Amino acid sequence: MEQTKEEIIALLKNPDVLTNDQIMDVFFKIGRLGDIFILKNDGARENYVYTVVISSSKGSFDSIRFDGDDLNVIVRKALNEYVET
Repeated sequence: MEQTKEEIIALLKNPDVLTNDQIMDVFFKIGRLGDIFILKNDGARENYVYTVVISSSKGSFDSIRFDGDDLNVIVRKALNEYVET
């Protein structure tokens, strides 16, 4: 489990924009850790169209949620908070 979080930390150290493949890789890593990662695109909204939620399936931490217009920014915010849990 710690190795997977270390991989996420290493990814976040790179300041470049996360690619779709990197986001999906993290999506599956978090799932393998037994946690829940939700990416939502709410096209009906004019602002804050993206939502990222990371939740613990075991209740070991409070849900992490960010809304925004830049998917990369809110994914990074959520992941930074996640690796601190």
